[in-house]
Amino acid sequence: MAVYKRVNTRRRRTVRNVLLWLAAILLIFGATVAFGAYLGRRAETAPAQHEFGAASDLAGETAAPIAEHIVHGEYTEPSALTAFDDGGDPYAHASLWLYKDGKSAFATETDKKLGQEVSSLPALSLLAAANTAGLFEVRSIYADAQVREVLYAYENALLDEFCASGVGEVTLVFSRLDADCLADVLDMAAARRGAVTLCVPISVLGSESCAKFFTAASENGYTVSLCAGGIGADALAQCVEDYAFYFTKYSLRLVLEGSEEALLDVLREKTLLSYQFCSARPTKEVGTP
Repeated sequence: MAVYKRVNTRRRRTVRNVLLWLAAILLIFGATVAFGAYLGRRAETAPAQHEFGAASDLAGETAAPIAEHIVHGEYTEPSALTAFDDGGDPYAHASLWLYKDGKSAFATETDKKLGQEVSSLPALSLLAAANTAGLFEVRSIYADAQVREVLYAYENALLDEFCASGVGEVTLVFSRLDADCLADVLDMAAARRGAVTLCVPISVLGSESCAKFFTAASENGYTVSLCAGGIGADALAQCVEDYAFYFTKYSLRLVLEGSEEALLDVLREKTLLSYQFCSARPTKEVGTP
């Protein structure tokens, strides 16, 4: 009888131990599942570590272009604007500087009021004589604090005149775009009436300000162009591959120096249709895009 009791007791203890181990395993499994679910919810609601990034930041948007605005901008001197020949190209634009190196290329009322000599400059009325894309080199937002406010007012006054002149488009050319001046760039564009294009360095595509800048451009309907800035053909081809989303979504235009005309081969290969020259090409055959 005593032997039976001992065996029966051991059997009950074994069953109890198995049940305890099973309960412990189930408890640990349940706790792991609950903790994983908590981490998942926290990851969904937590802010991103980086505010900006590459094209994946805009992955929720469609890749369809926001504007079918094709421009073949051929550099033209202001004095030769009336003789501009589109060569039968429906996308041809006369590309010229409205304002560069702190000087206006046309006679404006703003300069007259400031007592500047403008009699040798072409009249603003010429801007309405052809399909024009005028380049305006913005300097005020980068100026020293002592002169920034005055220069900013002067450039805005000029821009108001140019936008009211009948020019087809004003391309605001910015030499730098980063977190320090992004708001100023957008403010300068927002103050304009009519068609406005924002031209920024092509290096912006790899910067922290990239996604925020393009989101603002999309929301406000701005056309965006990129200054080639001496980039080589191979580097440009790789850039188009790396940032294909932006080139497709925003129908990006490349602003080229005349000496960079070989980059047109890359644009054709990548089926990028828009470009704008900001200086004369060394050699150009008549009718060649």
